[in-house]
Amino acid sequence: MAKEEKPVLSPDENRKKQEEERRRKNQDLLDRVKNGESTALIPSTATWFPPRPVLKKDEKEIKKLFGGDDSDEKKKPPVKK
Repeated sequence: MAKEEKPVLSPDENRKKQEEERRRKNQDLLDRVKNGESTALIPSTATWFPPRPVLKKDEKEIKKLFGGDDSDEKKKPPVKK
C-alpha cells in the first residue's frame, strides 16, 4: 500500500488556504449567533465536577468531640442593643 502524499503548498497558497478556513469558521460562527444557537465548542457540563455526596453528621461523635449541650442558644453571639 502506497501512502498518499499531500501536495506541498507554497507560503502564499498556504496563507490563502488558512485565510479561507478562517473565513469559513467565522461565517459559521456568525450564522450560529444569528440563529440563536450555542457557540460553545464543548458542552459546559463536560467541564463540571460531579456533585459531591451529602454527608450526614454523626451527632454522637460530635458530642463526644465537642461535648456539652448542642442547643442553638449557645452558638449565637450576644445581641447588642
